[in-house]
Amino acid sequence: MSGKYGFIRTFSGSGVLFRVASGKTVAKIINKIDLDIAIPGRDKKADYALVYSRDTGEIWNIDRHHNKLNKIDLPYEYLNYLYTDNGKILISSDNTVYGELDSFLTKK
Repeated sequence: MSGKYGFIRTFSGSGVLFRVASGKTVAKIINKIDLDIAIPGRDKKADYALVYSRDTGEIWNIDRHHNKLNKIDLPYEYLNYLYTDNGKILISSDNTVYGELDSFLTKK
């Protein structure tokens, strides 16, 4: 759980991102094969989590502070892994990119 959003991943590799309101699951927002989540490990006060699809290269930022889901606009078709900590993000794909999370454009 990250704010009002929840994430479940199955052993087969598919994942589902959903939203919770009044204690009930509201809707399946994202349901894709190879969907995964990156949560900052050392920063206990981090107010975000990143959900990403290895298969399509899509990345979403869950902003727990504002309970919003924003898509990060990057031109990937495939992702290996995402690592994040202290507001920094490392994207492993064909080209490795490292930068501040705030520097990546988002779509609301």
